[in-house]
Amino acid sequence: QTLFALYTAQLYHEFVHCDLHLKNILLLALPHGGARVATFTLGERAWYCTRHVVKITDFGLSRIRLESGEQLYNEKRPLTELLELCWHDDVASVAAGFGALRIVARGAGDDGDDDDDD
Repeated sequence: QTLFALYTAQLYHEFVHCDLHLKNILLLALPHGGARVATFTLGERAWYCTRHVVKITDFGLSRIRLESGEQLYNEKRPLTELLELCWHDDVASVAAGFGALRIVARGAGDDGDDDDDD
């Protein structure tokens, strides 16, 4: 979902985040039950998510180009205007973060507290 969002934003709006890392990627749990599904489409392809949806946050350094050609960025951060529009950096940051993740299986009754001081 993260790469799909970056791809479509770059494709249609020349969007660049410029500060993308795992702390700026949130997971939103979709409500249980019913037909709650998030659908993402691109052309004739569609992706369906039934459990979690990714949300990208912290757009303080991001830039986007409107259909009119105007480029928007945070004017309170003047260096943003000078940053290269390079989506490769966003993808590389996400890939490095995902590569560093460690997935741990938790047993039933595990409260997720890794402290052994209890």
